[in-house]
Amino acid sequence: MDRLIAPSGLKYGIFKCLKAGVNPEFPELRTPLGGVVSPLLANVALDGIEAIHPSVPYGDDMVIFLKPEHNAEKVLEKIKTFLGERGMEISEEKTKLTKATDGFDFL
Repeated sequence: MDRLIAPSGLKYGIFKCLKAGVNPEFPELRTPLGGVVSPLLANVALDGIEAIHPSVPYGDDMVIFLKPEHNAEKVLEKIKTFLGERGMEISEEKTKLTKATDGFDFL
């Protein structure tokens, strides 16, 4: 919760939701996949990531569209930095750089 960039009232509300129903022990501040507060936490934690590059988010997943003149590695590094500041990291297994014309699955 210390790394969460949000007003203190919102942080307190999220803390109370997690403590009350999702994980009474609250050992690692984690919520189960598909949990009631998971989308809220993803939206709060990822707020501002759209300033790095246009994207289509869904929960904690996202697709970032690049033009040929964009430097994909540079955009990826900015995203890694953004997430690192929030105690998060990119899932290497789920991350893929590909041409849109090659197709991809999302959701």
